[in-house]
Amino acid sequence: MVACSPADGAEEVARFFAVSDRSHPLAGAVIPDGVALVETGVALLGRPEEAEGLLREAVGLYEQPGDARARAIALGSIADTLEHRGQIDEALRIRQREELPVYERLGDARSRVVTLSKIAGVLQARGELDEALHLLEHEVLPVLDRLGDIRSKLACEANMAIIHLKRHAPGDREAAAELLRSAGRDAEHLRVPEAAMIRELRRNAGLDP
Repeated sequence: MVACSPADGAEEVARFFAVSDRSHPLAGAVIPDGVALVETGVALLGRPEEAEGLLREAVGLYEQPGDARARAIALGSIADTLEHRGQIDEALRIRQREELPVYERLGDARSRVVTLSKIAGVLQARGELDEALHLLEHEVLPVLDRLGDIRSKLACEANMAIIHLKRHAPGDREAAAELLRSAGRDAEHLRVPEAAMIRELRRNAGLDP
């Protein structure tokens, strides 16, 4: 395991490629005041203490059973803020115990897989590389493939490659090279900014042909 301080952890999470939720983040929100608080809290991520306070207030507004998804979104925003502050253990707790179960109960496959990807990012930052890789390989990648989300799939493959390169186990370099080849092909085909990031990652890892 690779030990890391909270600040180091926040930096590691930030390095992960984003698996995005293409739906509007506030879709399904019911209470207008709560929507405003979430939007304001997210806008204040550069001032994390204020952001967290507003987001927690928003969570309190979504206590009715019909507001489960909106509450999960607000909790996810709190976890984002905590990661920004380097409080990755609490962010992980919120994602695993409060946010993820809601999406599982609702059958919201995309929100579930986005949350799982963020959990993997935190596990990677904590040095739990085997656990993070297992989550991405067995829980995230197959769902993204089934959803036909090529851009998020290539981001997942790049994240898996990053973990292989950090782990240094036998066969990891070969696995990382193959994952980056696959991710790079899709990124170049889609002409997305991730293409340049993947090329740089390959170059820095000495994986260029």
